[in-house]
Amino acid sequence: MGALGLRVPDLISFAPGFPAPDIFAWTYDQAKRCVMERALGRELGDLMSWPQPEGGFFLWASFASEVDTDALLDRAVAHGVVYVAGSAFFVDGRRSSFARLAFSAPSHERIEEGIRRLAKAVREHVDRSAKALTDVARRL
Repeated sequence: MGALGLRVPDLISFAPGFPAPDIFAWTYDQAKRCVMERALGRELGDLMSWPQPEGGFFLWASFASEVDTDALLDRAVAHGVVYVAGSAFFVDGRRSSFARLAFSAPSHERIEEGIRRLAKAVREHVDRSAKALTDVARRL
């Protein structure tokens, strides 16, 4: 809030030739979404897919089936990145390979760094899961 109790988007909307605040905010968030999508494609494109959001503040990502986002969360937190596991969005609380990733609040740089950290956590998780399966198979 400014000294007059107005937010910057409110002031911009009063200025001739400036877009309405919702257009301003949407364009700003759209740029952040693009940063996240590029980073995801570069870092996790082989393990994850997502529909392009048409608005909002989040990206709904789907990992390959071997990635349980509940099991991955502790490792992600250890790497300094947080997301909402997909199981939080299912009534039955089932395990899920989905994750909700926020792009609205962090800066472009923090989005890039967060996706790098998430990718490291995911690859460690997948490698550990593959090793565990190999160990089980050897015992059979």
